Amino acid sequence: MLTINTFETYTTMKKTTPNNLTNRLSQYGALTAAIAGVVDANGQVNYTDLGSSQIDQANYALDVDNNTVPEFNFYQNSNYLLVRPNFSNAAILGSSINSYIYPLVLNSNAVISNAQNDWFISNGFYQTMNFNNCQYGNWCDPTTDKYLGLYFSISGQRHYGWARISVYNLPGLGDYPNSGWAITGYAYEQTPNTAILAGDTGTLGIEDQALNRTKIVALHKSIAISNLPNSTNYALYALTGQKVMEGITHQDTYVIEADALANGVYVLELKDNSTKSVLKKKIVL
Repeated sequence: MLTINTFETYTTMKKTTPNNLTNRLSQYGALTAAIAGVVDANGQVNYTDLGSSQIDQANYALDVDNNTVPEFNFYQNSNYLLVRPNFSNAAILGSSINSYIYPLVLNSNAVISNAQNDWFISNGFYQTMNFNNCQYGNWCDPTTDKYLGLYFSISGQRHYGWARISVYNLPGLGDYPNSGWAITGYAYEQTPNTAILAGDTGTLGIEDQALNRTKIVALHKSIAISNLPNSTNYALYALTGQKVMEGITHQDTYVIEADALANGVYVLELKDNSTKSVLKKKIVL
């Protein structure tokens, strides 16, 4: 049975009241039917794990979709670590100072999407990740398992992705991890024009199987969730990273009301309180 939320906390939301309860209940039948047609709650993320195969390379060509045409090139010498998009329809999240571009360092779960305005294409020049042991640049020693936000094009449509990178004691080559850099994995969202979270691999580990059967449907500002564990915390994030709702449910099937939120893309995070496993799902309201 669908359960109406009664105890969540939020920033801009209003609770369901008797005046709108009848209208809300009329939507639950549609939500129930929609849930039945959902296969799972996982995104369509294509992930490549490099492990330790690409460590301390002077040059590295990043082919995000593995089609033998690299979208980005990395270059390191004794003074700097640089990166460049290879095409005008590829770009990197960064900042610009005096016409120089410095790629940003993203933490795990940072949203990578069209909500950011600081996208930079190549224009024929490399972008500076680290110059002279971070005299300039954001990728300073030590930077361990952080993320480069990027987008590129497949068949004329934009896809967002990330590369996982570590940097130690630049300049320097041949002595990683005492010095040098490593790219250990990358991923992209297979659905065009869809946000991806930094570090999202699109898979659930053994410890996450409690949420593996969870189904999520968003319809008319209601978010219906089914096949939940006995106790589940939830949080809803805007693409800016701001938490706009949070709460807890002990129900197998649950509905979160989001009437006051603006239309757009959000990230729903579910946490099983027994196993501590976490599932994140992009939804559109």
